[in-house]
Amino acid sequence: MYHLLTTLLLTNFGALHDEIMTMHDADQLLRTEWIQEKKEEIATEILVLDIIHQERLSEIIEKEGWLGADRIGEEGAHALWLLVQHSPDVEFQTRCLPLLQQAAEKGQALLKDYAFLQDRVLVRRGEAQIYGTQTAIVEGRVVFFPIQDEEDVEVRRFEVGLNTLWEQAVETTKRYQVRTESGQNSQ
Repeated sequence: MYHLLTTLLLTNFGALHDEIMTMHDADQLLRTEWIQEKKEEIATEILVLDIIHQERLSEIIEKEGWLGADRIGEEGAHALWLLVQHSPDVEFQTRCLPLLQQAAEKGQALLKDYAFLQDRVLVRRGEAQIYGTQTAIVEGRVVFFPIQDEEDVEVRRFEVGLNTLWEQAVETTKRYQVRTESGQNSQ
C-alpha cells in the first residue's frame, strides 16, 4: 500500500513539474522574443500569458500549497518562483511570499528567489526594496529602485546568495541589450 501511495504522489508531482516547466518555457520564449524585437504586440502577449499562468498557479497553490524542490525538483521550484515573479497581480504575489519564504527557510526554494519576490512586491507597492533586485532602464542606463538601508544592502544580498549590485547591473545591461553612450551594446 505504501509503495502504491508513493507512486501516485510522485506521478502527480511529476505531472505538476512538467506543467510548471511548460509554463516556464513559454514565459521565457516570449520574453526572449520581446527583448530581441521590442514589439508592443509581444508585450501584450506576455501580459495575457502572465494572467493565464497566474490563474493556473493560483489553482495549483490553493490545492497543493507551495511546491518546493522536494516535490517538483530544484528546476521546478525555481520555475514556479519565476512564474509568480512575472504575475501582474501584486496581491497574488503577496499571498505567495510567506509560502516561498517558508520553503526557502526549509531549503526547498532558493533564498535569492525569495529576495527577488520580496523586492518585487515592495516596489510594486511603492516601497523601498530590501535586496536591490529591482531595476529599470532609464535613458539607456540600469537604475535601481530605492533600497532600504542602502549602506548594508551588499551584506543582505550576500546572505541570500545574490551577487553584488554592480554585477547585477552588468548582467541586466547584457540581458536587455542596453546601449552604452557610444551606441554599442555593452557585452
